[in-house]
Amino acid sequence: MPPGSHTHRVSNAQAHAELMTAALLVPALALLAVVLWRVARWYSWARVCARLPSPAGATWLMGHAKPVSDLRHHRMLLQWDGQVGPLYCIKVLWARVVVATHPAAIHQLLRATPGVDKAQITFGMINPLLSPKGHPSLFSASTHSPYWRLVRKGVAPGFSMTSLRGSFHHIQEVVAEVLATLHRLGPGQAFDVDNLLMRGTMDVIGRVGFDANFRAVEEFRAGPPLDGGGHAGQGPEGQDIFSIVTASMEEINRRWANPLRARYLWWLPEVRAAVRYWRAFQARMQQLAEDVRARSQPADSDQSIAAHLLRLRDPHTGQPLSVDRLVPEIATFFVAGMDTTAHTMAWTLYLVAQHPEVEQKLCAELDTLGLLAMEQRPEPRRVEWEDCGKLPYLSATIKVCFVSLAARSDRATASSCIKLRCAWHLPALSAAPRQHAALCSCSLTNTVHERLRLAAFAVAVALQ
Repeated sequence: MPPGSHTHRVSNAQAHAELMTAALLVPALALLAVVLWRVARWYSWARVCARLPSPAGATWLMGHAKPVSDLRHHRMLLQWDGQVGPLYCIKVLWARVVVATHPAAIHQLLRATPGVDKAQITFGMINPLLSPKGHPSLFSASTHSPYWRLVRKGVAPGFSMTSLRGSFHHIQEVVAEVLATLHRLGPGQAFDVDNLLMRGTMDVIGRVGFDANFRAVEEFRAGPPLDGGGHAGQGPEGQDIFSIVTASMEEINRRWANPLRARYLWWLPEVRAAVRYWRAFQARMQQLAEDVRARSQPADSDQSIAAHLLRLRDPHTGQPLSVDRLVPEIATFFVAGMDTTAHTMAWTLYLVAQHPEVEQKLCAELDTLGLLAMEQRPEPRRVEWEDCGKLPYLSATIKVCFVSLAARSDRATASSCIKLRCAWHLPALSAAPRQHAALCSCSLTNTVHERLRLAAFAVAVALQ
């Protein structure tokens, strides 16, 4: 053995060991730095949330997870609003969620403060329903993404009064079908008004937006309303598109209340049955998207949502949107616009029925334009587009009912401006009584803002 060879082998072994140690130590330190950074962010966020009031009843491990996992958790959020004020923090496991119900705070977050985006843990949950491949849509895509801006700007003209005026004849046809259904049921028949109005809204969106007739009103049958998920267990075979959509949305609502259903509870029979409804809904939307895609290039005068979608060009390829991209966009308008519009109309009818003096004024206003069915005029004339601007009391009634009930808070909240994360500020709030239409919650998401934005098209169509 040559002199010094043993020493040389030992030195090589030591150098190799040092290199291995460094190779393992560097990524370990990087991982530790990331963990510490995330912990520091969480701690900073927790300290900010600690300055806000929190409802009683939270457990040390689950926090407020149990009450907010209920399907009607929005009622619990309103109940907490009355207990601790319009701005508070709830705990769900390790997460901290700020709930804002005060109009000033919601306006500050959604309009005046840059950087507030959708929480994908909430919005991303609807992607598997809208798209077989899980593509995001106008509803779920980040508002910072070029794709969201493309679609949002591209379909905006479809919400204009010019577009609605041109498609008003579709609305007249659906209204005539709803009235014919009511005449067929008769004055003594009890039925689900909200169900009928949702079907009417679906038909309006289909005809006005995509020149498609789903005949949802024709499929309406009087009877007791089905309980949550009651029809989901029967399977989608042989059911109309409306029943498929409502059953699909039932599962989405359950997943929003309990996110564990998607990942860990897929084996439940009700979850598996709901997925079958999803596939049936996607198949119908796929067929509609293919029909839209097969149409020739829309004329400049065509202001429908379908025409605007066909004019869009994918920001990555420069080509027209593929069918895979059209499917979630088309499905979004039905999912986001159907129930919100119908609930508003049903709530308006209910409140008017509770106030005979309002109903009397509405009838008098309709009578002046010959739109009221009376004994001497059993068949009033059809509503025309020009009539919409001649019914100020009806318009005001709808707007008041849209605001919904007044919610009162008996406790003061933050007495000074609170800074949330980097640049999100909440103004000082008072305990003054206020009116608000909905909640903005889930880690500063703009759920209600986006849903109302998407529903604006259907609201303008159905309520005018």
